[in-house]
Amino acid sequence: MLLRFFKKDQTENINQFFTELHSVVETDSANWMALAINDRMIKESLLTKELVFYTKDNHLKNAFSLQLADKNQALYTKLIKGTTTLVESEIEVERNVKRQFKHVVENYMLKQFEFFKTQMNNSEFSPLQLENEEKALEWIRVSFEVLKKGIIESITNSEFLFQAKIFAGINPQTKEREIRIINFNLDMTLVLLSNNNLRVIIYNRKPGVPQKDLKPSLIGDYSFRKREIFDHIIDLFSLLIKPIEA
Repeated sequence: MLLRFFKKDQTENINQFFTELHSVVETDSANWMALAINDRMIKESLLTKELVFYTKDNHLKNAFSLQLADKNQALYTKLIKGTTTLVESEIEVERNVKRQFKHVVENYMLKQFEFFKTQMNNSEFSPLQLENEEKALEWIRVSFEVLKKGIIESITNSEFLFQAKIFAGINPQTKEREIRIINFNLDMTLVLLSNNNLRVIIYNRKPGVPQKDLKPSLIGDYSFRKREIFDHIIDLFSLLIKPIEA
């Protein structure tokens, strides 16, 4: 049975965990982040947040894992460093853990955004595919407007369950720097290419259709309009991050 705690040692464990995690993010030791919001039930709660940070060796023994689940007036909190569970308990509802959770995600993503933008500014801009890039930018603009309305509705209407997944950093499998966002039916991946251009792959997922059988709704390597395309992703993230502290 999990106990609600006010014990000093548990509070210290929480503070120590976040202190170490903030340090890993600040020193750019974190290599890959996986975030899931309300993706699966934890402790009979659908209101969940799960977060994993891998350090540069991509080994589980050096990973930081967090699980939160809202349970009436309590917050189930599980904090794992490597293979050691530092905290697993139900805490009386308070905002500190969620604030720290949100802050470390925002800080990490800010670093990813800045890296993408800096590298993209170092490349040459080619207008050769300008017409295709204009079409892609317009497709993203229109699609994201619809998506944002759906996100706001799912956040503000208690009859809906907001869900999202975000991955960012150097993908352990592809070894490429990526940002991937899955929300509603859209599965979006941005890859920073070796020439500092931006590859965008967006799937419109359909119920019952395996991912391997889908064809991208949008795919291309972008040079001239890549910064405007990337700005739409940043705006989308700022909206997706809101439910973390809710």
